[in-house]
Amino acid sequence: MGRVLLGLAIVMLPTGCRSKVPTPATGPLPRIVALSPALGATLHDYALDSLVVGRHAFDLALDPGVPVCGETVGGQIDYEAIVAAQPTAIFAQFGAAGIPPRLAELAGARKWKISRFEPLSLADVRASALAMIEELGTSGVTTDAARAAIARLEASLAPRSRAAGAGRVLLLASLRPIAAFGPGSLHHDILIAIGGTPAIAAGGAYQSLDAEDVIALKPDAIVVVEPRARHARPASPTAAELAAALGRAAPSTLPAARLGRLRLIDDPLAHLPATTISRVAAALGDQIEEWGRQDAPSPASR
Repeated sequence: MGRVLLGLAIVMLPTGCRSKVPTPATGPLPRIVALSPALGATLHDYALDSLVVGRHAFDLALDPGVPVCGETVGGQIDYEAIVAAQPTAIFAQFGAAGIPPRLAELAGARKWKISRFEPLSLADVRASALAMIEELGTSGVTTDAARAAIARLEASLAPRSRAAGAGRVLLLASLRPIAAFGPGSLHHDILIAIGGTPAIAAGGAYQSLDAEDVIALKPDAIVVVEPRARHARPASPTAAELAAALGRAAPSTLPAARLGRLRLIDDPLAHLPATTISRVAAALGDQIEEWGRQDAPSPASR
């Protein structure tokens, strides 16, 4: 997966500054338009919702009453909405497309500060989260809650001593169609960080699978990370129910099905590269630790 270098923006943001304490600026606090669902979720995790005056069209974390200012992937930015929001800062994720010229022009004319963050992998999420704290701190924002969110993230990523006992774990991004997280994805990075063993060791960050592919992988455990709707109640399907949902992909002879090691994580923000991924990491870590305390599957049984 390609990486967009953090900090390539109208404002160059320092990264890796764990020890530096920002010097607070005087004056009013920033008014932020968050043009990224992930950045909006991180600002929410930082308890800084009150600073956000505009949000991304696909935002999942901020107050729905905050005005929508378009989205960046398809280039459908609502410039009129941004102007009406009267921001002082734009926090955005543009990907390979870069900063739209029209946005750069307006920012220059109206003295908006564009800060670009590109969280994709786990390393990106960590770097972006710290750079956001740095940027907010220089704007006079109290960042205690933000640093607490970083601490939660790091704690959730601590290696689990019995993770290896869970065997080879297949991380699915969806059931219909079946798709998996592979190397280079945030979720694959998390699994490795907590000491798990991925069932998929090669290929892309997001892989479409059919029933035969899953059977050939012979995973010892399957974790489905598929977000529920924002206001829906959490689901808690049994291992048997998840195996039934996978149909031909999870016959009784599949190690994960035979061992009853199937789990759903359906946090509404579960796919976002934001600090809120700590909830997914914690749930995944707890689950593979529990499976690891059971008898480890032998290679001969696969």
